Amino acid sequence: MTTRKEYRNLKGELHRENGPAIEWTSGTKEWWLNGKRHREDGPAIERTNGTKVWYLNDEELTEEEFNARTQVKELSIAELEEMLGFKIKVVGE
Repeated sequence: MTTRKEYRNLKGELHRENGPAIEWTSGTKEWWLNGKRHREDGPAIERTNGTKVWYLNDEELTEEEFNARTQVKELSIAELEEMLGFKIKVVGE
């Protein structure tokens, strides 16, 4: 019999910020945030058979779409100004 451990927020929605919100005894893991399938640092579903499924805000994506949306690009201030077409002033972090 396959059972699961669930984490929920105060509204009763599946939710966990630092790990999977559902952990199946079979080993499958599912990441949820405020009732939506969501994971920013990898697939939101990892099945024991090796299948991986990517979600952001409950929208299923291919691995390529996920990587394109979550890729961080480092820019200098000059590069950013060139992209924006105007000067900027950095005032804090």
